[in-house]
Amino acid sequence: MNIVYGVPPKQPKNTWVSFDSEIFQLNSKQMHRPTSGRFGCLTVCTGEDVYYIDTIDDRLHHSFDAIEDCVWVAQKSDFDITHLRRWTNIPPRKKLWDTMYIERIMWNGYYDGFSIADQIRRYLTLK
Repeated sequence: MNIVYGVPPKQPKNTWVSFDSEIFQLNSKQMHRPTSGRFGCLTVCTGEDVYYIDTIDDRLHHSFDAIEDCVWVAQKSDFDITHLRRWTNIPPRKKLWDTMYIERIMWNGYYDGFSIADQIRRYLTLK
C-alpha cells in the first residue's frame, strides 16, 4: 500500500474505489445533520494507492471528479456524503456499494451488529 498526499488520477469507468472521511468536533446530538464539525481528512483508495487529503481546497473537489465514474465503496456512506457535501459538490450516485447497508440487507435478523468491527469478526475471524 502506498500513501500519497494528493489527488487520485482519473480512474477508469466502473473501477471500484473506496473512500472514508473524518469529521472532528461533531455535536453528538446532531451527528446525522451536517451542521457541526470540521473537516479532518478524506482518504480515497484505488487499489494499491491510498490518497490522503487533509485540507478543504481544490484537491478535495478534484478527488471526487477523479472517481465520479467509479463504483464507490464506503461504510455508512450517507454520513460521509452528507457531511462532505458541505465542502464539495457530490451529485446523487447510481454506483455505490455501502458495506453496512448491504450487510443489513443480507443478515438482518441473524446478526445484530453491522459495524466495521462486526464485519471484521465475521469475515476475518479476528477478535
